Amino acid sequence: MSPLLWLVAALGAVGVVAWAYGVREERVQGRLGPAALRGLALFLILAGLILPALRGRTIGAPGRVVLIDGSASMALPVRPGDPAAPTRLDSAMTVVAGLAPERVYRFGDEAVGVPLDDLSTVEAAEPRSRIAPALEAARLGGADSVWVVTDGDLGDRVEGLDLAAGLGLGVREVRVAEDVPRAGLA
Repeated sequence: MSPLLWLVAALGAVGVVAWAYGVREERVQGRLGPAALRGLALFLILAGLILPALRGRTIGAPGRVVLIDGSASMALPVRPGDPAAPTRLDSAMTVVAGLAPERVYRFGDEAVGVPLDDLSTVEAAEPRSRIAPALEAARLGGADSVWVVTDGDLGDRVEGLDLAAGLGLGVREVRVAEDVPRAGLA
């Protein structure tokens, strides 16, 4: 903002208040206080008109935040028993590329930020898959919703959903593993 524009706004406010209290108001004691308040209010109104709009700025919450499961189970094939199938992590990276995120976190025991220009550094080596630390990291980063790309084997799913609700965080889950039919004897 140009200092000249601020000076013009301040002088304009002083001029209007001087005219209003010098010409239109009765000459009584104690009118300096109300005149100063009216001048301040007018200056703030003029300053509000001069300030640039805040829309379209990059400051604030990121547009799309993706949480990638980094547990060891992500190194398994997408289709169980098919060694020729791509790994769950490879499938997750394809999904992440399609989402075009602004911020990415890998989670396992803890959440780690991943540079967008080097998503190939994500490894599936964590012993556990805990979503809660990643949700907290995303919320601390300013996100109001996240996409979770996982194979569905989350160790703290219920706690994570409760935490997300408590943080006011929207969660969308994308599963990259095919469901395994489970049979049991009764």
